[in-house]
Amino acid sequence: MIWPVIAWGVGGACCFVSARRYQRLLAVDDGAELASKLRLGSRAELEQLQPELPGGLRAELVAAALAAESAREVMAELNLSLGLLKHELNSAGLVAKSATRIAVAASGFCAAVALIQWLSGRGGLPTLALCIAAGVVTGAVSAWLARRAQRRAGEQLTAWGTVARRLTRFAETEWPGQL
Repeated sequence: MIWPVIAWGVGGACCFVSARRYQRLLAVDDGAELASKLRLGSRAELEQLQPELPGGLRAELVAAALAAESAREVMAELNLSLGLLKHELNSAGLVAKSATRIAVAASGFCAAVALIQWLSGRGGLPTLALCIAAGVVTGAVSAWLARRAQRRAGEQLTAWGTVARRLTRFAETEWPGQL
């Protein structure tokens, strides 16, 4: 009767890891808010927005753009920040996908052992059923979290892409001919 415990334990740990990663994804600064406020990408607009923005990536990007002395500085800060953000956004879905595979593989292994025990007369059918159920349930939860994380990451990447285009326009108008 240890095999269902192992299958549910590993599957539960995978669901927990997926949920924590998704929770971290939800805590990432929302690019849509900044994209909606940043219309023209002018210095006056950025200076007006700066006091309104709470800390985090949004405030850092606006402050860096205003403090920059060249278009290259703006672009370097933008590329660095958005590269790190893209990694963070994409990794949540990848972690949940991996957790799904681990949960299903662990329960599959436990179910195979339980099946061998059942066929040899040492185990019961409920043990096998519990191992299979562990894989189905925990795999489904992790897969659901992976899809949600990928959807959220896609939305955020689109919003931050809009912010990047508007800050690029700011750099082009502020320092013409440098890009």
